[in-house]
Amino acid sequence: MSELRVEGEGRAPPPWIWFFLSIPFGATSGYASVALGWLATQAKMGDEVVAAIVAASLLPQWLKFLWAPLCDVISTRKRWYLVSNLVSSLTLGLIGFVPFRPDLLWVLKGLVLVNSVATSFNGMSVQAMMAEGTPQSRLGLASGWHQAGNLGGAGLGGGLALVLSQRLSPGLASLITGALLLGCGAFLALVPDGQRTHMPAHHRVAALVAGVKSVALDLWSVLASKSGLFALTLCFVPLGCGAAQGLFSAIAERWGASPELVAASTGSVGGVAAAIGCLAGGWFSDRMNRKLAYAVAGIALAATGVAMAFSPHTPWAYGLWTLGYSFALGLCYGAFTGFALEVVGLGAVATKYSALASLSNFPTWYMTLVLGWVSASHGPTWMLLVDAGAGLAGAVVLVGLLAAFGKRASGVGAAA
Repeated sequence: MSELRVEGEGRAPPPWIWFFLSIPFGATSGYASVALGWLATQAKMGDEVVAAIVAASLLPQWLKFLWAPLCDVISTRKRWYLVSNLVSSLTLGLIGFVPFRPDLLWVLKGLVLVNSVATSFNGMSVQAMMAEGTPQSRLGLASGWHQAGNLGGAGLGGGLALVLSQRLSPGLASLITGALLLGCGAFLALVPDGQRTHMPAHHRVAALVAGVKSVALDLWSVLASKSGLFALTLCFVPLGCGAAQGLFSAIAERWGASPELVAASTGSVGGVAAAIGCLAGGWFSDRMNRKLAYAVAGIALAATGVAMAFSPHTPWAYGLWTLGYSFALGLCYGAFTGFALEVVGLGAVATKYSALASLSNFPTWYMTLVLGWVSASHGPTWMLLVDAGAGLAGAVVLVGLLAAFGKRASGVGAAA
């Protein structure tokens, strides 16, 4: 695996930068699952409706590899970030003005979908800048900060918006949240200007086609390797996907949880717990086999879901286990990003990383729809158990892959 192009660690951006730049990326999923989930429940919408809204925010996140080459062949990483952050902030500001009515659900889902497409470019630009500007020895640390911002953004987009919705109105809440997320772009000033797309911007169709072919070949070189096939296979199993989190606000009343408790445990405080988990996952990722770290994190997440299912359905149990779930999910995100960045290496980073990161969202998308149906048909306890069972099955698959490919397949093993 080639070393990243960083001329000395002193020139690399400080790792905490990725926390602030990644916040808008996570805000859409947090707003959809926490704020919109709670508002939908109050409007007497079922768990399946909440799951459908959350799934709409996840859909572009596992399809984004289709448009990822644009970030590698057109314009600069910073410009992609600024434009995508503007679009995502504007659409988020509009979502709160759409009332929860059956005849307007398509408008709500459409805005959530457009918002998520915009944040997909936001995430790809951050991931490319991070991969190109981080020394190999600090990939885990950078990954931890990146995913801390991702899940911390979910807390901001969800918890803060829910609190503001209760005290002001859903419309004002979405406008304020969107404005705060737009301000995250100011931290781009601390990222060196030298990190640009692999190819200069072109307006001619022929040049664009050539650029897409170039990044496609680069992507194939990764996916055709043993480590790439390992990571690609792992993207389709529901290990560490944390789909149950998307329904926590919808099931909160069955634990007797108040809006304030939901906003704290699945939003603001939950975001802090997830951020700490991400940093811990990234730290472990730098100190042990990165795939093994991901497996351990996934098992911890499944165990937390089982504990929540069998604990008393009381407000204190809801707060405790949703926070524990957020921390364990952070472990999974930090560990996954560390080994994914190690696999992609250099060249067309946005395309290669997005191919892995986006496909890793596929299990979250389909499990969200499955869990929505299970919760509506059989109750939240069974929903949590199905979520945990799927995660444990994914851990079994990962162990099998480790045995098949070997502990140091194609150079991907313990961090240096």
